Amino acid sequence: MRRIRTLAVAAAVLATLAWHAPAPASPESEQLNSLVEEYYEEFLVLNPIFATFNGDHRYDDRFTINIGPEYMQQTLSLEKRYLEKIEAIDPETLEGQDRLTWDIFRRNRQDAIEGFDYADHLIPVNQFFSVPNFIAMMGSGSSVQPFNDTQQYDNWLKRVAGWSVWVDQAIVNMREGIEKGIVQPRALMVKVLPQLQAHIADDVEKSLFYAPIRQMPEDISAADRKRLSDAYREAIAQSIVPAYKRLHDFIQNEYLPHARETSGWSGLPNGEAWYAYFARQSTTTSFTPHQIHEIGVREVERLRAEMDRVREQIGFEGTLDELLGSLDKVETLRFTSEEDVLETYRRLKPIVHERAKKLFAQFPKADFEVRAVEEFRQASAAGASYMAASP
Repeated sequence: MRRIRTLAVAAAVLATLAWHAPAPASPESEQLNSLVEEYYEEFLVLNPIFATFNGDHRYDDRFTINIGPEYMQQTLSLEKRYLEKIEAIDPETLEGQDRLTWDIFRRNRQDAIEGFDYADHLIPVNQFFSVPNFIAMMGSGSSVQPFNDTQQYDNWLKRVAGWSVWVDQAIVNMREGIEKGIVQPRALMVKVLPQLQAHIADDVEKSLFYAPIRQMPEDISAADRKRLSDAYREAIAQSIVPAYKRLHDFIQNEYLPHARETSGWSGLPNGEAWYAYFARQSTTTSFTPHQIHEIGVREVERLRAEMDRVREQIGFEGTLDELLGSLDKVETLRFTSEEDVLETYRRLKPIVHERAKKLFAQFPKADFEVRAVEEFRQASAAGASYMAASP
């Protein structure tokens, strides 16, 4: 369009616009896009916390028991129904982005249905990403659950009421898992205990879940401030803390004695097929776990060869392992405090951003921040993790 001269007649401009305009969507394309949107809306109803993480706050007061039999039946029905609908559209009538949408949507429905062959609802708790941790992160007031007005404070009270129900269902499921030999590794569940213990607060006002009250916006009226403060104290003391205690005591006293000493998925019934399913789902390839592992082995060999060349360049006479061991003993390479760690990564942020421009043409609008892992997760969380911004 920039080539058009300002003196061109209107007819020429209109002709150029028509030339660049996209072709009208075909009936099949419109049907496809409507189908995907319909699925998404139904999915959000069943997964309201996902909606919140995705920046859709229509369901912030809801909490589904996503490991319960009713929910699982509803989800399986949804996936089967939309697999039938997508397969009713002939992919040969679609082009470009529409064909890609068809392929991905169909694959995702197939993967979701296959996932029901594996009983992950019987192992609903781990030390990394699980509902007990998510609920605490959301209830802290520093995550995706908004706490800006009285309606949002009331939304959280309604949502968190489902936490206690989820815990009771989790205990039922884990008992079934014990009977079937589908249990988590002991090494992981030992790490869960301090995370749960951190929320069994004697003083309600010191609970992480009371933080939104401490940070309440000043424009909330005195009457609402008192009402919400009282309601949060009651919810924490009567529902949230007792649920964490029930789960903690169950895992410590009943579950840990039956937890497995193995670590891989192969230690579970049908575990090798289960792990192969995860591999296909994560990589979108047909490679077996063994083939993927071999790729990793070759990459490690390549990287170590590069590191060994650095060892030669700096004139270190020992082996690569000896060089790495010697670096661990250099005090100037060690962080002195938690804040030192955070500030170091924050200083790297603009450098990484500029260098990334050489690799990527498009960047997300959302910025990112470096922050410490929540205190209740620090002792047993991974060294680092990432949470995406909502769209």
